[in-house]
Order: sequence, then structure tokens, then C-alpha cells
Amino acid sequence: WVTQPHLRTVVDFLARNTAQLGLHAFERQADGGRQRLRGGVLAHLLLRPNSDMTTYELIEALVSDLALYDNAYWLYVHGDSDDTHEIRPIAPTWVKAVRGKTAYGVKSYVVRFPDTDSDVVIPAENIEHFHGWNPKNTIVGASPVTTLKEILSEQIHAARFRDQLWQRGGRVNAYV
Repeated sequence: WVTQPHLRTVVDFLARNTAQLGLHAFERQADGGRQRLRGGVLAHLLLRPNSDMTTYELIEALVSDLALYDNAYWLYVHGDSDDTHEIRPIAPTWVKAVRGKTAYGVKSYVVRFPDTDSDVVIPAENIEHFHGWNPKNTIVGASPVTTLKEILSEQIHAARFRDQLWQRGGRVNAYV
């Protein structure tokens, strides 16, 4: 993603444009309708997911992780009061393993945060795992970047060749 300008352009465009859309909480009514919630834990979390991030940043991280890894994780931190609950994104690269795996879910996630030297086991009820469809595994997505791997590799080699051509001049594209 860092070295591929076209991939970055697409992922950033998708993430930023999705993140700018407003999120609202609704309560289902008895007649099947819904009424917007302006107070309560969920409405507060959507307004301010944690002390370090805006809703825009949270959704941008979610869409970016899904676009690159087809997996995204949110950690739900229970607070002492309604205004101290938090949602924290967990980078897919921090999730090292799962425990208690079944065909349809897991019991816990093993996470290594970048500022620690040890793994943390987090119960599945505290993690919201978003993932895409994968024909081989129902509990994790399949990264679309894997599909692009050969095309991206060809682009890298073509850019390297053009750079060498500009630095060293023309050469014959043949060998014996």
C-alpha cells in the first residue's frame, strides 16, 4: 500500500468518502419503524468513539482495513459510566491468533499491541470482527491485495526497469 500509488489512491478514496457519511443510532419501534437515538451509550460512541479519534477516523480505519486485509477489528472497552465506553480499532496485523476456533466463530483473539512485548488474550465478546466473504473460511476474509499480487509485482519491476533505463540509457531487450 505504501509503495503502490494506484492501490493507495483507490483505498484512500473509498475510505475517505465512506468516512464522511454520517452515522446515526436508531431504535426499532413496535410498528416496525425506527426512531433516531440522540442520547445513550450507542449514540455517544458514534459521536466520539474514544478520546483519541473522531468518528471519521474510526470509519476511515475500518474501511481501509477491510479494503486491504478484508478483516477489521474493533475493541469495545466497557467503562464505568455511559460516557466512558470506548471503541478502539485494532490493526489486523496486531491480531496474531485466535483461540477456541469453530466453523462459525472464535472464543478469543490473541493480540500483540505495538507498545508491548507480550500477547494479550481478548474475549470475543469484546471484539467486533468485520470480514468479507471467503470460500475457504467462514470466520476471516481473504485479502483482495493477494489477488493483485502478480499485477503489483509486474508494476514494481516495470518501474524499476524504467528507472534503470533513464539512469543508464537505452539497451537491447534480448539475451542469448
